[in-house]
Amino acid sequence: MLLHCRCALQLQPDASQGSEVFQQQDTFKLRWFTPAIEVPLCGHATLASAAIVFSECQNPAATLHFQTLSGTLTVTKQQQSNKQLLQMSLPASPALDQLPSALLPHGSISISRDGSKQPDLQQLLQNHTGLQELLTACLQGPPAAPAADASPAEATQYLLSTVEHVGYCAAVKYLLVVLKGGTGRRGLEQLRPDFRRMAAAVGGDRMIGVIVTAAAEPGDEYDLYSRFFGPWAGIHEDPVTGSAHAVLAPYWSQLLDKQQLFGRQCSERGGDVWMDAAAQAGKVLVSGEATLVEQRVSEYD
Repeated sequence: MLLHCRCALQLQPDASQGSEVFQQQDTFKLRWFTPAIEVPLCGHATLASAAIVFSECQNPAATLHFQTLSGTLTVTKQQQSNKQLLQMSLPASPALDQLPSALLPHGSISISRDGSKQPDLQQLLQNHTGLQELLTACLQGPPAAPAADASPAEATQYLLSTVEHVGYCAAVKYLLVVLKGGTGRRGLEQLRPDFRRMAAAVGGDRMIGVIVTAAAEPGDEYDLYSRFFGPWAGIHEDPVTGSAHAVLAPYWSQLLDKQQLFGRQCSERGGDVWMDAAAQAGKVLVSGEATLVEQRVSEYD
């Protein structure tokens, strides 16, 4: 499977050697690497690893366990109507942390962990902050987007008319950007980020990716839409990002008052993601389909 996030799958130390153990064991160690860095959580590559162990290695286990930097993650086979899904149990990652200092104007407040202090977006964008630069670079594309040489006032006006909410999850180093109602799928697909400017706005030590999301229109089959941009990790846009939905599910579940959510990640390739925000305490169940698109055989001495 072609992935922007490569993974290294390793057997438990006490497991016997040989390829047959991928058929016989149900617990593995797993690490994730983008073209630039190692990341703490990657749902896409976890699902891909499980798919290969289940299908190509013909592992008969109903559930696989992966020991990772984010703890032990499980992947279980799930039948939904006529679809064969893989369901991952990921740590719930609400975007309730203090924004990185590089994005903030001096003396401003951000979101507290308990949610008691909601950010004043206008305050956060004042004085041509790093957040203003990052969001302006990320939300290029629509006709109303300001040019690169636009004044801070013009950029702020555009962002206040476009962005509903901004949050940050320190555990995965993701910024959550919620667009205003009415943006819909079409508005999200219009985005053409300036990745160079995004990466320059804040250091990679505090940022791995930006999730941009919008609510679905009434009557749509989906509850939410999203895209994921990660120039700090060497990824301009990730096709489908499981870990991003561990951030999205807590936000949209509370806003829409729904436990089970259905989302569409609107990259060029795109993908559907099913979420359950309350089935397990502290977890988000993220389900998706897996498709083998490339297979290679390597031999080592």
